[in-house]
Amino acid sequence: MSQGQLNIVLCKSFSNDNETIDIYRKIFENAGYNFEYLPTICFLFINQSELEKCLFNSNSYSGMILTSPRSVEAVKLILTKNPNILDKWKEYPIYCIGTSTENLVKKYLNLSNCYGSHCGNSENLAKFIINDFKLKKKSLLYPCSEISRDTIENYLLKNEYQIEKIISYKTMPCETLHNDIERIFKLIPEIIVFFSPSIVNNLLLALGERAKILNEIKIIAIGSITEQSLINSGFTVNGVSEKPEPESLLKIVESIRLK
Repeated sequence: MSQGQLNIVLCKSFSNDNETIDIYRKIFENAGYNFEYLPTICFLFINQSELEKCLFNSNSYSGMILTSPRSVEAVKLILTKNPNILDKWKEYPIYCIGTSTENLVKKYLNLSNCYGSHCGNSENLAKFIINDFKLKKKSLLYPCSEISRDTIENYLLKNEYQIEKIISYKTMPCETLHNDIERIFKLIPEIIVFFSPSIVNNLLLALGERAKILNEIKIIAIGSITEQSLINSGFTVNGVSEKPEPESLLKIVESIRLK
């Protein structure tokens, strides 16, 4: 971190794969911003045996929904143990949120029939699936977080689509969060970005009484649900990036800087 005021802090989930963070860092630093990554939450993968059975029984499904890098990672863990388990899934549509998720699906799962990455959020993806995908009797497989909202599931069921939801991971605060907070907040950031409601909740809990420092910082939310979480917590949101992508976020950051 350079001396003086820190321009932007990205509050995001921890990942062993730094590729996504490196993309954000490159884009923001090339645009002239100081950049700091604050890994806020991490994940514990669960129900692997159940998910493995579903992947093995590919004939029972007509496609898969992967809405986050972590859902991709849950499938990747099984693929590591059973390299051929996704062979038949190559024929099926894989519905994703965000280009980061789609890129991980192609890179790590070797599944190329990806759709919907432009949608940006669960509601838009559900609408896209209904418009794109002919109604079939077989279910769409949906590995997701234990705290995932029922937006996709409810929307598809309402429109007579079948979906099988498998809770594949749960969220926890990063072990390094308190130490990282002490390091990063020695200087007050100019802009802070929250990627999800769980990140909001975990950072506020870790900050405790010091959370009031956020009133001195411009706040950006990724998506309307994260925005509402921040508003419900008593904070003003200065910008919302509808898509979890660096280019979209950079536009919002620059619009705030111009005000």
